[in-house]
Amino acid sequence: MIKRLFDVVSSLCGLIIIFPLFVLLAVLIKFGSKGSIFYDGARVGKNGKLFKMLKFRSMVFNADK
Repeated sequence: MIKRLFDVVSSLCGLIIIFPLFVLLAVLIKFGSKGSIFYDGARVGKNGKLFKMLKFRSMVFNADK
C-alpha cells in the first residue's frame, strides 16, 4: 500500500514537472509545420495483439503515406 502511494505521488509530481515541456513541444510542432500535434499509429503488442500508440509528431505531415 505504501509503495503504491509512493508510485502514484511520484508519478504525479513528475508529470507536473514535465508538463511545461509537453506544452512547449506541442507549440513548436504546431507552428513548425501543418498537421496535427500527435501521431497515432498501430503497433503489435504481446501475443500479436494490435494497440493504438499516441506520440508527439516528429516527422513531416503525411510522411507515412
